Amino acid sequence: MIGKHHEIKVVIPIAILCYGGTEVQTLHLLRVLKRNGCEVEVVCFYENYADIVKEYENNGATVTLLNLDKKKNKLKLFHVLYQFYRERCPDVVHVQYVQQGFIALAAALLAHVPIRFATVHQLGAPYGFLQHFLLRAAAQMATMFLCVSEAAERSWFGASSFWNADNPGLRRHCTIYNSIDIERINSLISSIDKDMLRNYYGLKKGPIVGIVGRTSIDKGQLVLIEACSIIAKSFPHVQILIVGEDHQRDEIMMKAAAVELQKNVVFTGRLPAQEVYKLYSLMDLLVVSSRFEGFGLTAAEAMAAGVPVVASRVGGLLEIVQDGVTGLHVEPQDPQELADALLKCLKNRDRAAQFGEAGKLRVKTMFSFDIYTETVTSLYQWAMEKSVKHSSR
Repeated sequence: MIGKHHEIKVVIPIAILCYGGTEVQTLHLLRVLKRNGCEVEVVCFYENYADIVKEYENNGATVTLLNLDKKKNKLKLFHVLYQFYRERCPDVVHVQYVQQGFIALAAALLAHVPIRFATVHQLGAPYGFLQHFLLRAAAQMATMFLCVSEAAERSWFGASSFWNADNPGLRRHCTIYNSIDIERINSLISSIDKDMLRNYYGLKKGPIVGIVGRTSIDKGQLVLIEACSIIAKSFPHVQILIVGEDHQRDEIMMKAAAVELQKNVVFTGRLPAQEVYKLYSLMDLLVVSSRFEGFGLTAAEAMAAGVPVVASRVGGLLEIVQDGVTGLHVEPQDPQELADALLKCLKNRDRAAQFGEAGKLRVKTMFSFDIYTETVTSLYQWAMEKSVKHSSR
C-alpha cells in the first residue's frame, strides 16, 4: 500500500478523454492507484467520450468534466484548476502532460499540492524551442517528471534513465514504460469466432495487414497503401485493415483507387480498446509506420497477441520492437522499404511466427501490468516518504 497512515488522494488532470494511447495508459495508472487503496479523481479539461468516462468510473475513479473551450484564454484553465486543487486538497497531482500540461502543473505548485508528477507521452522531436523550454520548466516544478520511453526522455531532456527506487538519482526526470494488459488481450482473442469477426468487417481471404491509430500523415496510412501496391504484385488479395478514427478516409481511398487497391481497404472507424484487441487476432502483420512515436502502444499490444510487427525506426518503437527478433524496422515514409519488410514476413510464414512468439515473451518480460504496478507503486511510496520527511523539518 502507498499510504501507511491515511488514504491517499490523487488528482489526475488530462486534456481529453477519447480513444488513444494516453487515455489507455491513464486508465492503467488509475487501476494501479486503486489497487493501492488511493482515492482517485480524474479531471478532464476539454473533449470527452461518454463510454471512456464510464470506463474510468467503472474502474473506481470520480470523473469531473470541466468542458472548457480550448480556444479560450489559458488563464481561465489555470484559475479553474487552481481553485479545483484548493478545494480538493489532494496529496498528489499526476498530470498527463500533453495539451496544457504546464498549466496543470503550475497550478498544482501554487496550490501547494505536496507531490506533483507529470507523464509525457510524446517525443520532443516535432516540437520547437518554446515547448521544450516549457516542459523543462515543468520538470522543475515536479517531484518527478516521467517519460514513457528512454527515447522520449532523451528527446526532451538530452539524457535518460529508468526509475529505480533504490537509487532515485539527482535528476527530476526518468523513464517508466507504458504497460500492456496481457491477460485482457489474451482472454478476448481466445474467446472469439474469427470467421464471424472476419465476416462482420467484410474481410475476405488473403493476408491481412493492419494499422491501428487515427488516420493522419504522421501515422503513415498513405505510406502503407503505397507499400501494399508493391506487394500486391505477389499477393493480389492482400487486405489493408485500418483501425481507428478515419478523418482521412477520402484521401486514403483516393490513394488506394489510384493504385487499384480500393477493394482491398477496410475501415473500422473508431473502436473501444476491447474491439481493437479482438482485431489483432485477424492480422497477419501489424504495421506502425509512424513518423514519431513516444512509445508505440499498438506495437506492444499486437506483440502481446502474437502478431509480428513492422515498425518505423523511430522513438520508442526502437525499444519495443527488436529488429529481426520480434519484427522488422524500416525507415518512416519509405514505401519500398516497408514493402520489402512486409514481403519478407508474408513469404516466410515460419519466420513471421517466430517473430510473434518472441514478441509475446518480450511484452511479458518488459511491459506487463504487474511490472508497471510494481514500478509505479515504488515511485509513489518514495514520493510519500520524501514528502513526510520534508514536512517534518
